[in-house]
Amino acid sequence: VLNVKTTITINPTQQLINQAIRVANQIQNPFPRALALREIASTMAKAGLNPTPVLNQALRLANQIQYPYDRALVLAGIAFAMVGFGGVVVVGLEGGFVYVSVDGVFPEITIDLSCFGLNKISFKNIKGKIEKKFKVEEVACNIVRVEAFGLEYTSEILPPPPPPVVPPPVAVAAEKTILETSVTHKTILVDYSSLLSNQLNLAKRLSVNWSKSFSFKSSLSGFGGEWCCVKLGCGGWGCVYLAKQNGRWVVFKIPRGYESIIEGEMYPTLDSRLMERIAREAEVIRKLDHPNILRLLAYSNKYPLLVYEYANYGSLEYQLSQGWKPSLKEILLLGIQISDALRYIHSRGLIHCDIKPSNVFFVDRVAKLGDFSALVKLLAMTSSHSRFAYTPGFAAPEQRYIDLRKKVIELGYENRIDIYQLGNLLLYLLTGETVDGEYVYDQRLVEGVVGRVECGELRELIKLMLSENALDRPSADEVVKYLVKIYRSL
Repeated sequence: VLNVKTTITINPTQQLINQAIRVANQIQNPFPRALALREIASTMAKAGLNPTPVLNQALRLANQIQYPYDRALVLAGIAFAMVGFGGVVVVGLEGGFVYVSVDGVFPEITIDLSCFGLNKISFKNIKGKIEKKFKVEEVACNIVRVEAFGLEYTSEILPPPPPPVVPPPVAVAAEKTILETSVTHKTILVDYSSLLSNQLNLAKRLSVNWSKSFSFKSSLSGFGGEWCCVKLGCGGWGCVYLAKQNGRWVVFKIPRGYESIIEGEMYPTLDSRLMERIAREAEVIRKLDHPNILRLLAYSNKYPLLVYEYANYGSLEYQLSQGWKPSLKEILLLGIQISDALRYIHSRGLIHCDIKPSNVFFVDRVAKLGDFSALVKLLAMTSSHSRFAYTPGFAAPEQRYIDLRKKVIELGYENRIDIYQLGNLLLYLLTGETVDGEYVYDQRLVEGVVGRVECGELRELIKLMLSENALDRPSADEVVKYLVKIYRSL
């Protein structure tokens, strides 16, 4: 009878990770593939497996991504997956020996000591400190190369540096002046903050008829007391009232069907959970601080009432109805102000999703973005008069087709809906037409409408913004910088 045995190692985590890597490598676009590999590497690190090969692959893919914003996003994700890894490597000569000290967390690290007549040495699964000493055969150079996490680090073993030579005071002053001039010049080239408050030459201020004004007593904190109000009108989801009190001017907004809150001071009872959601969303909007976002000043926790700053020049829709015909430079300036507002909200994980002429407002002739769709949707849920979805004519493909919407959400590209809508807004101001996302696959239609834009650089930018694939659209940061470039070239 033979005494034999076999050992079977069962590691479902490794098997599933291998399967995930195979599936990820089927993704054609480098951006989502790099994102998938980043998540796999993060899982491997948590499971105690060596993520280095996967991280190396993700890094190579990151360098193939076209847009800087997307590339930076992937690199930041890779960096996050590597949090907790790394450490310090010390290599030195002492007598007839070279000593190596590695202190940190490294799945695998290789140190090239060929300058000292030695082969490469490798360490695996280091957690803590390890020290080695080797007899030196020769000293051909003083370069040490370390490979870790798919990256190479190079350093020299040098003697202590000599004392620094202090240049004469005149030479130091001259060098400093040149440096400051260079830095200042660069700042001027990239700074566009002054354009965000530039005023547009609009048609007229908002015309208000106070003959039908009435009194409204508010209990909102900071906005309590008697207000003199006049109804400005009702839109798709809500009604707007202009109010003044002791030199202060604000706007009250409520959903349609709840006019009695303002006009009759009758307060309905609403679902407390819905009001909690509205209050949470309103608080997010209230905290936004950007010169081109219409300020939400206050809101009620008990009933659907919002308080906004007063847009004394109305909306873009109002200005166009009053005969405003913006010049190319004014369209670019409006585009810069709105796209920078989008850059700001996108950097905070927010999306507008309903950019159109009636949601662009003017305060002292400066463009401001208002009526964020996430908040509007919740408010519309309190009313039987409206069910907000999107605005036909300005909708992105992802708002028309549910499968596309799911895809951009999975890939983290939902904010490109705003880019498509802004492209449509610019196109509308330039040509009077838009390309609804439902028809974006008709390239002859798209090229026909976009082809009417006379400015070549702006035409190419709008064409990119209206790309059928959300991943091909530029980020808001790229849009605003390109618009600034065109604006300053005129």
